[in-house]
Amino acid sequence: MRGKILIQLFFIMFTAIYADTAYCIQTADQAIKETSPQAGARNVEVPKRKNTIELTTPLELTQPDTEYILKNDINSAATAFVVRASNITINLNGFRIHYLTQDGSLHGSAVQIPGRQKDIDILNGEIVQGPGRCIYEEAVPECSAIYAQDVNDLQVAGLKITYSTQNSPAISVLTGKDVRINNNSLNDGGVQTAKTVISVIDARNIIALKVFNNSIKSRRQSGIRAGAGSEIYQNDITLYNTKSQLTAISASGIIHRNRIFVEGPYVAGLNISGAGKIYLNHLQTRVTKRNDDPADASGACIKVGPGSENIEAYGNTFNLYTESERALSSAVHVGLNNPEHKALFHNNNISAIGRSSKVRAAAITIGSNNESRHIVFRNNKITSNWTNIVLGDATGHVSGYPAFVENTISRSDSYPAYNTVKGLNQSKPATACFYSNKYENGASKENLDLDFDAGALKEICFGWTIDIAVTKAGKPVSGASVTIKDASGATVFEGLTNEKGALRSYLAEYALTNAGLDKQAHQKIVRPSKLPKTPHKIIIKKNGYTEEKSIRAESDRIVIISLQ
Repeated sequence: MRGKILIQLFFIMFTAIYADTAYCIQTADQAIKETSPQAGARNVEVPKRKNTIELTTPLELTQPDTEYILKNDINSAATAFVVRASNITINLNGFRIHYLTQDGSLHGSAVQIPGRQKDIDILNGEIVQGPGRCIYEEAVPECSAIYAQDVNDLQVAGLKITYSTQNSPAISVLTGKDVRINNNSLNDGGVQTAKTVISVIDARNIIALKVFNNSIKSRRQSGIRAGAGSEIYQNDITLYNTKSQLTAISASGIIHRNRIFVEGPYVAGLNISGAGKIYLNHLQTRVTKRNDDPADASGACIKVGPGSENIEAYGNTFNLYTESERALSSAVHVGLNNPEHKALFHNNNISAIGRSSKVRAAAITIGSNNESRHIVFRNNKITSNWTNIVLGDATGHVSGYPAFVENTISRSDSYPAYNTVKGLNQSKPATACFYSNKYENGASKENLDLDFDAGALKEICFGWTIDIAVTKAGKPVSGASVTIKDASGATVFEGLTNEKGALRSYLAEYALTNAGLDKQAHQKIVRPSKLPKTPHKIIIKKNGYTEEKSIRAESDRIVIISLQ
């Protein structure tokens, strides 16, 4: 009886200690609905300046510490206003700037800031591009509705911008810091172009960039292009293009509470290329056929590329729908080529649905020659009607054993081509470990297609969550050294108990592997070896005390070890 009570007490203790691993948070839809203001153009507060000048015609703005106030709509054959001083506000005052109304302009913008200015605000009105053609629009930025370079402390807010120059952004800020682009409505006027990396907002070299509460409707290749350390939040982005690649947000930093819908033959919602925290976003990507080559269409809701590190993504909804029958599309595609770089995806809803049984829709793909030992998917809902998890694709191999922990993995529909885990790069390594996952609707640990007959290493392990409690004389022991060795004697875990004497580990029960198998060149099927990884030996050390215990990792369990 005393033993049962002790186990119950430790169960309660572990529930409290590890409550954070449950990640009880809102869904993305709930969070956006309850906490996010409506994205789009709305007036913002106008800062106070020492001087005030009324504007009725195009002008160069040269007086510092001045609020320039529009008193009527402004029409300009080329650029309307050029800012040549600092501490300036352009208050559109609800009026319209109609720029580039004639052909032949070298540059054509509503507002240009040529450089080395600071504390500039462009606020509260409408900007419309006219029918004129900018001669040097191939240069991209000079024909933007708003163009700035080398500017510090810039705010662009409260604007409705409609533009149509094919190869220019709506807002282009080349260099600078402390830039805020917020509460705008940006519409590219229906232009559809086959060129690449033409963004609605291009601020990729800005330090301390914030882009928030904007509504973007575009056929550009990119919605928001930002650099490292940006914060992008509460934007509503819709991109559609049948000719070219589309990416709603290309950035690294903090990206949260955005609504994103992208449709086309080559699409991505988020493209992450550095450190970042991505949370409470709602993304839908729809991969459509191309008329000239329908088989090659592909896409993803989020791509985390090889240059990324320290990624945390949680509370997001990643929904992908695809019509492509040959090229792979994935709701999440991740691959880190540095063994020490980290990516944690937890408490996301990840779904990939193909139009038919021939369509290749993966909820998660690990590829890009992944070498990271620290990719973890924990407590996600992972759904697909083709494959939940792909280990290795055309982008490369998967080493490092990415971990899938306590997820719910579910099959949708009843397509015969379905597998829970699949490998798509036969000649390259594919590894992963699965711990304490729940399988639903036909998904299972046995439903694998990993090309075990391939020449490269294919190894996938399955295991459990093992919680360890260390005590002495009935009291928790903090800072105790815990070493765990598997059945082969290899050290598989090292750590220290926390202040409650507790520690959590994930231990493999067995591995399915082709290591050591005689893989014939033309053999179609090789049954993998089932390699036992348990029993495990737990070694506890603290202040000269040592205790060892042998356990079998065959289910989730709590292990209590007392130092004598």
